[in-house]
Amino acid sequence: MFYGTSCEEAILTYVPQDVDGVVRVHMWIGGAHYSSYRGLHPCAVSVGGFPGSRHSIFRDSYTVIFFDRSPSLPVNRALSASVDRVIQWHGNILVIKHVGHNPRVLQSISFEEKALIDALLSSLSYFMWGTSDP
Repeated sequence: MFYGTSCEEAILTYVPQDVDGVVRVHMWIGGAHYSSYRGLHPCAVSVGGFPGSRHSIFRDSYTVIFFDRSPSLPVNRALSASVDRVIQWHGNILVIKHVGHNPRVLQSISFEEKALIDALLSSLSYFMWGTSDP
């Protein structure tokens, strides 16, 4: 699922793997565009349950790919529009889903999972960055 800075809402998208099993995410999160002149590098966080909870294990895991917080990146409008109260994310966000907890095997995300992913990103933002914006 793609949360674009200039999008009004998240978009389901197909994320292909190369023959070698690598996912080239730069086309979604703007790696070449931002990193070339701002020195930013993409981050990836694997999530198997809600952050901070040992009792909330998802059947399938997710990987959230984004740029580390930088006020020089635009605010992510797609996530801000989806979640009432969230610490602002800057830059594009790509969420990919894995079969079970195997990071090498991807599967499609359905639109019915959007509420879960919104809640996941909201809780992840508080877990990673606390309560203050940059």
